[in-house]
Amino acid sequence: MSKTVITSAMCGQGRSIGAPKLSPTGDKVCFVSVTQNRTQLVLVDSQGGPEVVIATDPAMVTPHLLSGGVYEWHPNGQDIVYVAKDGIYSVSIFGGSSELILAGDNLSSPVLSDDASFICAVVDDKDILVLDLVDSNQTKAKRIQTGADFVLDPSWNAQGVLSWIQWNVPDMAWDNSWITFFCFWNGKVKQVAGGPKYSVSQPHFSPDGSRLAYLSDKLGWNNLWIYDLNTNSKYPLVQEHFEHGDPTWGPGQRSFVWSEDGKQIAFIKNQSGNSSLWIVELETQKQHHIHNGVDGALSWKGGRLCCISSNYDNPTRITTFSPFEDSLPTHLAQGPVGGFELTPSFEPKGLKFNAVDETGDRDLYGRFYRSSVQKEQKGLLLVWIHGGPTGQTKTSFNSRFCYFLDKGWSILVPDYRGSSGWGKKYLQSLNHQWGIFDTADVARSIEFIQQQNIFKKVVLVGASAGGFTALNLMSNFPQLCDGGIVLYPLSDLVDATNSIHRLEAHYFHSLIGPIEDKKQDYQKRSPIYNVDKIQAPLLVFHGDQDKVIPIEQSVKLVSLLKEQNKKVDFVIYKDQGHGWKNPAIVQDELEKMTIFLDSLN
Repeated sequence: MSKTVITSAMCGQGRSIGAPKLSPTGDKVCFVSVTQNRTQLVLVDSQGGPEVVIATDPAMVTPHLLSGGVYEWHPNGQDIVYVAKDGIYSVSIFGGSSELILAGDNLSSPVLSDDASFICAVVDDKDILVLDLVDSNQTKAKRIQTGADFVLDPSWNAQGVLSWIQWNVPDMAWDNSWITFFCFWNGKVKQVAGGPKYSVSQPHFSPDGSRLAYLSDKLGWNNLWIYDLNTNSKYPLVQEHFEHGDPTWGPGQRSFVWSEDGKQIAFIKNQSGNSSLWIVELETQKQHHIHNGVDGALSWKGGRLCCISSNYDNPTRITTFSPFEDSLPTHLAQGPVGGFELTPSFEPKGLKFNAVDETGDRDLYGRFYRSSVQKEQKGLLLVWIHGGPTGQTKTSFNSRFCYFLDKGWSILVPDYRGSSGWGKKYLQSLNHQWGIFDTADVARSIEFIQQQNIFKKVVLVGASAGGFTALNLMSNFPQLCDGGIVLYPLSDLVDATNSIHRLEAHYFHSLIGPIEDKKQDYQKRSPIYNVDKIQAPLLVFHGDQDKVIPIEQSVKLVSLLKEQNKKVDFVIYKDQGHGWKNPAIVQDELEKMTIFLDSLN
């Protein structure tokens, strides 16, 4: 039998899974499954068994699968509350109709108190709604006006204290943020951790409510901290030069979780882009390594840990562990289709090197996947530039990487300045320099890898902000690349200030500066104003319903390139937004990318 070849259909026809949560007794796991823009709640026994889909009518909104913020178990273990477009509903795990319990638009992060007498949720991304579910006379939810521009991740404790994180513009959550307590019995508000020069995230109370665990970068790295409510003291539980969570892009991130007795915390450690699961004892601060390849969404109930697991050679799965037993993990559900596990494994190599140029003397990082597949044309390299720009492409399973590695293309993943995973100083080193430092760092990364491995063809790949960096590199360092592929790229910073969504409306203030003061820089760093410098062939993808970066940016970019007789191909996907899940479109994208890459040879 011949070896399995990774096809575009394999990459397109899988499903996306995530946001798993164990039931209060730990006997069941609920998770979210997304297939062809259909979002479903799925139940499965925590030790394995058939999947059961819970019908939600009206439909549940789609979450970010590594975090969540769209559903929660009822403490009775028999119902689930979830967010729809017009409010929060309750549905039985045995099926049946959904019941509206909290009406409202733009709700997220539903949380029930331990005794199920109250439910709260974030409204309009800035305030908290609280509804008394016991007192039949109080049918209207109370709105707690936080005074903040953004609020995320409310959490109850057993004594009626409500916590959340908040921040104000022009900051982003990872710049400066606070954890706030609201005492429900007297209405007092108190800020207990955070800013103004550091960020906090993921506040979660211990089971007895006496302590709060959270992440803080106060000491330079996004580490696990404890706040003691009895003594009003706080301290780092695990202090090390590794990150324990990602930047806060949305609600529901769960990169750590309390044990049921409150004596341990399971947490994720990001080591050079590789995520692993650890447990720390609160009394001794001793750490225990549990498993590698754990992406997030931790849950701990009934003596079992649940998470999303994956690695470069392990497809994305919903997985449970018995953390202190010498037993193999149980994989309950898988997102990608079968076949990837039968193909060659391409283990990435971590990179660290020193670079010196006009932008400074600094250490740079990244990962390199070497393809061992023999092709007639050797020396093919894709430089895959992550988006954000505050982000990182970890060594989690990536079907697109598998596809191109299988075709003989090696892959370089640069962590340019501004990437997460390397501490706050590195994260903020892109401030006011976006479009300059990121471009220079990717260029230096290409030169570094070329010194060790001579590649005859180098092609840039980037989506969204990654497309912005790719286009800037094509115009500023044309000698380093033979082509570019950009998906829904940002190409006009000036135009983006008028169309960007609320969460990122002030993002450019830290990345570049206020446009009122820096309009010339906005223009100078925008690829749309430098198309005359682009020499290599370019392939552009964009969805016509993109609400983050309007398709008009790519239409203008392509038009200008064609006016100058540049080689550019433009693919528009109808009814698609900022990215796509439709299997046929994913398959078509990969096939068009393959044709484009083959044409360069």
